[in-house]
Amino acid sequence: MFWKPPPPGSIKLNVDVAILPNVAKIAVFARDEGGLMIKAWAKVIHSNDPLVAEASAILWAIQIAKLNNMLEIIVESDSKVCVDAITQDSFVCDWSISTTCNDVRVLVSEFISCIFCWVPREA
Repeated sequence: MFWKPPPPGSIKLNVDVAILPNVAKIAVFARDEGGLMIKAWAKVIHSNDPLVAEASAILWAIQIAKLNNMLEIIVESDSKVCVDAITQDSFVCDWSISTTCNDVRVLVSEFISCIFCWVPREA
């Protein structure tokens, strides 16, 4: 597997998480259709739960995109649980991420195009 660029005019946001003993580091990487890195962001959150960290990273990616006027985006995460919780109406998600996933769903309406994709960790 390898990284695939977004369609012309879109921005791809890849999220990543590193879990430490008492915190998690989350990161968002923005690339254009040529694969050029536009910008990267990282921060520490006070959770060491991988699922919570992944959901937080996805929400943060959406917030970053909105603040930077990136209105046609693809968000990629290696957390299938989070992507399914956001994209499938009938999916019953873990209580620990339900509020975060609902926040993502609300923000999505403010974009021209917003697609969520699960990518295996190896990609």
